[in-house]
Amino acid sequence: FYCLSDKTGAISENPLKTLPSKWKAWNDLVDQLPELSRNKTLRKEVDSLPLLDLDGLNSHEELRLAHKILAFLSSVYVWQDGEGGETESIPIQIAKPLLCVSKLLGIQPILTNSDLVLCNCIPSSSTEGENYLRWSHGKLKDKGLIYETSIQQVNNNTEITESSCPFSSKGNTSDSNRRMCIGASAAQSLTIQACDAFFQIKHHPEDEEFFKKMQTYMITEHRQFLEDLAMYSRIRSIAVESKSSELKSNYNQCLQSLWNFRNSHISLVNRFIIEPSKKAEAKIKQLEVTGTSGQCLKVFLQRVRDASNSATLK
Repeated sequence: FYCLSDKTGAISENPLKTLPSKWKAWNDLVDQLPELSRNKTLRKEVDSLPLLDLDGLNSHEELRLAHKILAFLSSVYVWQDGEGGETESIPIQIAKPLLCVSKLLGIQPILTNSDLVLCNCIPSSSTEGENYLRWSHGKLKDKGLIYETSIQQVNNNTEITESSCPFSSKGNTSDSNRRMCIGASAAQSLTIQACDAFFQIKHHPEDEEFFKKMQTYMITEHRQFLEDLAMYSRIRSIAVESKSSELKSNYNQCLQSLWNFRNSHISLVNRFIIEPSKKAEAKIKQLEVTGTSGQCLKVFLQRVRDASNSATLK
């Protein structure tokens, strides 16, 4: 009902790798994505694509794969020539089906956490004693943070702190309104938001609004799960009303673990996003303007982290 697995959680257990033969042109392009991006020839290939509809894509898994393929193609199409060379429109050949499949899934028409992570991992046998999640275009090793994906090869020059771009189309589509979409973010993670809902953690109103907005970048089923969890979870209320000091202590330990997790996340963001941006001569002021939802990225993460401590029971 919620598209969740008792083995892999929100991650699809065995996501499809290819669409049926009708959509061979899409399959071929996404397979060639790294090379086409390096050669800066993707736009030419996309412009020559036939306009395909979604008739025949009947399963939820097929629709999610279609969204992933089209979102990857759209992202690379926009950013092929790097910052300053991005396009302000997307060809109807991928814009129209992306809008259609997004509407069916209840998700935004852009590359999301669902595409990059949830539908992009398949289990693999252990190698040298280490566990792997293998990606559709490479692998993510859970030790050492070693990864190799198509997005690493084709989109290295994209500003990671701001993936927003206007979404319109070349040609007529069923939805011709220009729109602004935010790129993939950890805030779109079902797991992270589920922790807040389960433990009944309240955030700053501005942050609550942002997280709610990020839920529109999730599929309908995951969004419904968060809504139901927030509505029915009473774990904090039970701990508050309980006379058991052990229960209160255990609840506080969970909050401390969540704080530790988010603090580690801040360290990773600082190491792999903020510091590299300095080395690339990106101005910190730019981060303050174009970070997560227009907020200073680090301040936002610290405030979200500290909400866990604020919920601690005395």
